[in-house]
Amino acid sequence: MVIEDPYLFIHGFDVVCLLIEMPRMPSDVVRMKFFLFTLKDDGERCMYSLKVGSIKSLDSVVDIFVKKYFPTSKTLRLQNAIPSFVQLEHKPFGEI
Repeated sequence: MVIEDPYLFIHGFDVVCLLIEMPRMPSDVVRMKFFLFTLKDDGERCMYSLKVGSIKSLDSVVDIFVKKYFPTSKTLRLQNAIPSFVQLEHKPFGEI
């Protein structure tokens, strides 16, 4: 399973979780319990390799997942590339 955009993945996951209601269970708990079932291969291994009890909230799950698939180094690389963007002549701004 290749995850190109972890933020988009999490957004899609949240949309699906909005459809699931479990009596007497907060929605964050439902999301945490179902999150592992959405992962395959490397993502699944990553989450199962965590220490028992290390995930205490939905925010911690999202943080671990995003750091795995969108590490700080990638963020910095993209931030450093922004100042060098150039619009070429006869090219629409949105076209690469």
